[in-house]
Amino acid sequence: MDKRFFKTFMRVNDLPRAAAFFHRLGFEHAPGDPRPTRHWLWIDPGHTQLLVLAQTTEQQPWFMSHHAFDVDLETLRGMRAWLEERGVTVFISDFGREPVEAVVHNWIPAASLSFRDPDGNHIELSARLPGRPIPAEHLPPPDKHFLYLSEWETLRASLPDA
Repeated sequence: MDKRFFKTFMRVNDLPRAAAFFHRLGFEHAPGDPRPTRHWLWIDPGHTQLLVLAQTTEQQPWFMSHHAFDVDLETLRGMRAWLEERGVTVFISDFGREPVEAVVHNWIPAASLSFRDPDGNHIELSARLPGRPIPAEHLPPPDKHFLYLSEWETLRASLPDA
């Protein structure tokens, strides 16, 4: 497996203070998960690596770490079977979708598959998808925005500007 850093989550206690600090260091705001407990930042000028500041809350104390590694799309398609062959058994549901295949983060766009390492850390394998995000007006209702890769590709292919 060819590996490259994609994103990491950093636990913070005061999200506005942490976001302001990283902005002062030159990190650029990135679109991402709209939850008020997250702040997304591009690490590099090419917009290929992300730092996600995650507010500690009572519901999400953030005891574990979350790290994502960049893989190519064809590698990601076969990654679940590859991981299972190597003893990975705990896959993570992303955004309410069961981990039967990669789930798309349309705002990037990228597809990802998540699992736990032996210490319970959240490991994510992400592959950039070609083209731009699908415009919001073509997506299903907000509670269904997170599509499996196969669904996203079918929807993308049906659009006139795909």
